Amino acid sequence: MPFGVLCLLFLLVRFPYDFLAQPRPGRFRFLHMTLFVILVLCAILVTRSICVHALHIAVPAWVDLLGLLYYLLATVALVGIVIYASRHATTIRAQQQTRLFFAGVLLSCVPILVLTVVPTLLHLRAVVDGTVSMFFLIFFPVTLSYSVLRYDLLLFDTYVRRTITLIVGTVALALLIYVLFAAGSLLVAERFSLLLAGLLIVAVFGAPITWWLASRFTTRYFFPETLHYHALLSQARTRHEQDSFDLQLLAQELLLDVHTTLKTPEACLFFLENESSCFTLLSPLPGDERSERIRSFLLQPLASWFVEPGDVQSGIATSTSLIEQVRQAQRPVFLSEVSHAMSEPSKGLARYLPLRAPNDEKDELLLAPVRTPKGMLIGVLVVGERGDQQRYAGPELEALHQLVKAHVRSFETALLYQRATWQQARSAQELAEAYAKERQLNDLKEQFIIHMSHELRTPLSEVSGYLELLGSYAGALDVDMQKLFIEKAMHGCDELLQLLSTVLEAAHSGKAPAVHLESVALAQVVREEIDHLAPQAVQHYTLIEQIADSLLVQVNIQSLRQVVRNLLSNALKFSPPQTSITINATAHGGTVCFTVKDEGPGVPPEEMPLLFGKFVRLSRHLSGSIRGSGLGLYISKQLVEAMGGRIWAESSGIPGEGTTLYVHLEEARALETQEPEGKQQLLLL
Repeated sequence: MPFGVLCLLFLLVRFPYDFLAQPRPGRFRFLHMTLFVILVLCAILVTRSICVHALHIAVPAWVDLLGLLYYLLATVALVGIVIYASRHATTIRAQQQTRLFFAGVLLSCVPILVLTVVPTLLHLRAVVDGTVSMFFLIFFPVTLSYSVLRYDLLLFDTYVRRTITLIVGTVALALLIYVLFAAGSLLVAERFSLLLAGLLIVAVFGAPITWWLASRFTTRYFFPETLHYHALLSQARTRHEQDSFDLQLLAQELLLDVHTTLKTPEACLFFLENESSCFTLLSPLPGDERSERIRSFLLQPLASWFVEPGDVQSGIATSTSLIEQVRQAQRPVFLSEVSHAMSEPSKGLARYLPLRAPNDEKDELLLAPVRTPKGMLIGVLVVGERGDQQRYAGPELEALHQLVKAHVRSFETALLYQRATWQQARSAQELAEAYAKERQLNDLKEQFIIHMSHELRTPLSEVSGYLELLGSYAGALDVDMQKLFIEKAMHGCDELLQLLSTVLEAAHSGKAPAVHLESVALAQVVREEIDHLAPQAVQHYTLIEQIADSLLVQVNIQSLRQVVRNLLSNALKFSPPQTSITINATAHGGTVCFTVKDEGPGVPPEEMPLLFGKFVRLSRHLSGSIRGSGLGLYISKQLVEAMGGRIWAESSGIPGEGTTLYVHLEEARALETQEPEGKQQLLLL
């Protein structure tokens, strides 16, 4: 036992702070003298053990006092060495390793000293057998291993701290009960029931206090990093007490806290954009140089995962394997972990001891998931290497996790506010569009009423005028004149019926009813419609028809007649007298292109999209004498599309160049066969 304490003492002298390798000022001379005294006392105790247990020689009582002095000096030396090494550590990590090593020493040696060594030297009756108290030595290799591997483990301090608190609390409670039992056995040895009652009372009331003290002691003295990061997180919460709904500002605050807490100059945040279904980059830390460094260096390892490789602004799609691995992670993960997990998922301890290649910068790239309380991933925080060039470990991962968690509520609130604002703007836009559409419909109704009033007034005036003349001068008019007046009145009635029929067809044309298609000779239909035109309507125009008699189209003949009638009427109506109207048709690739070209004023380019709408009349014709319902081209478009064709217009808008209306229809194929008389006949396929 004395030799084991001596070995432990010399181990502390060499690790983690090598006192023997230091120069020898006055403060180290005292240590060396103390070590020399302890070495001499250890030799005396070893000699005593040999004499008593091997040679069975009695030793004086003062030798036992030397043994008590030896353990006292060794304990003081252990505590002094640990305190000195902890206070003179150059980094928090070195201080943390020293204190964890000291925790293992305390957990291993103090119970042995209290339970076995001291009672034996004081000849007390409550002595625990050494083989039992030696059980506590198991804590020494465990804590020593953890203190060495602490910064290679990717494990939150919370779990380790709880475990060590449990062990320290259990050991402290056991020692408390033993001390009380030993003291009680000396004071009330004959009253066992009173002793047992006292121990129960102490256990009931002292256990919570012992656990609380163990937790405070463990956190304060064995985990200084935890207190350090807690202080930084508290300062961050104090800086951002006011809520904000600006995602850019919240991103700046988070990146500033990351920079302050982890001392890293490189960090950026990708946030979920619901409209694009990808994580887009929010503003990095302020400063052009730092922003350029982030884009060129920090995000370079992520370039292959962007929607457009190499383009940071394109973002990272939610369906990528990178986002999926981050979504499944319970802590911030290294990029190397994500890449390794894609090929071979880690199992067991490999999840906490990842293989990180040295000098691999992308291994130091941390990806921290930003989740809502419901577990939805709304962002990915990318953090570069630390400013002190040390690797990230469990304490930093936990600090980053807590930092992100502290900001999540603000991000969620801002996201909800942004969505509500977007929905409100969208509703306002839809309402404005509905209002504009309703106003447009009202304008169309008013325009329709004005047009129809104008169109109905002329034929009604014609009918009314001729009938009034017949009624007033019937006796004075000859038969031919009366017949002419009646024909004029009938023409006005026909015009009224045609106008009403056109309006009714426009009302039903939007339904696009199915039509029966058949093979029709296009030239024949066009010539028949030209013949049906009123002589007074065509007498001042030159109609040029250039359509082959053999050209067949697959159409509905009634629909084709109405389309041709509307196109010819439209060309005659808007062309000045003494001009030509050319009607042409060509076949190419199974399609027949039927055109009607006039030499009128044309259609302005800005009004071309309105040409095939309902009740549309061009602005230059609203105040003129040209009559029309504004439905002819609209009805023609509906009929042509019902037959599987297409209609459009082309015009430069320059007066004199006119307008050309194009109609594409399906060609009906024919097979030529020889008649007995030598004539040719077209057999329809």
